[in-house]
Amino acid sequence: EVKKRLLEHLAVRKVTNNPGGAILCLVGPPGVGKTSLGQSIADATGRRLRADGVSRVGLLGTRFTMAEEFYKARLENDFAIDVLVPDAAHQNIVHEVIYTELCLGRISRHSRQQYLEIIDALHARGAEAVILGCTEIALLVQQQHTPVPLYDTTAIHAARAVEIALGG
Repeated sequence: EVKKRLLEHLAVRKVTNNPGGAILCLVGPPGVGKTSLGQSIADATGRRLRADGVSRVGLLGTRFTMAEEFYKARLENDFAIDVLVPDAAHQNIVHEVIYTELCLGRISRHSRQQYLEIIDALHARGAEAVILGCTEIALLVQQQHTPVPLYDTTAIHAARAVEIALGG
């Protein structure tokens, strides 16, 4: 039920072109759908990346998303997509900006420049594109800021929810 409501919420935001909003924080006891929702997001993103011919991608998100295997392993095992994450220092920057700025509605040019440098570093290591794996990152960095293709997981998942809702 929780997963269904979240997907409906994302679908409505996509259809109404309203990308703003709060960060989705998945908490709760085992069995309520946290992992399956994360896997659903990874699956939708993996499908889009494969359709676009991307085989090596950078991943930005919270420390948990970048460090743990649930998201990376899904893309690697189910979609044969190599996933690169920033080095430890860059992971700290990405994580701190999310929680000390973006979650509070603060958008800073300095933080945008740091993210763009991290995106460039991932690209230099071979990433063909970069996943924006946290709902708030797209508030800071958009495609207009970089030539490296960006994949906003919130928008991708919402589009997939609309597609499913319309029978696709």
